[in-house]
Amino acid sequence: MRYVATVDGEERIDGRTDPHAHFVCNKCGRIYDVEDTKPTAAETALMGDGFSVESRSVTYYGVCGKCCK
Repeated sequence: MRYVATVDGEERIDGRTDPHAHFVCNKCGRIYDVEDTKPTAAETALMGDGFSVESRSVTYYGVCGKCCK
């Protein structure tokens, strides 16, 4: 398990261990899993410069589709 985000003062933990990102809704506080397995441009540049990227953590923040309606 890994830490995802703190929403309304509550730490959220993720039991999913495969590579993926998260989206946190700023209105309802729900956290969505986001499929995100391709290397980012930054990772590609780092690897091209000889770095070894071992992990990353990506969290998007905004308003989910349910709250936008």
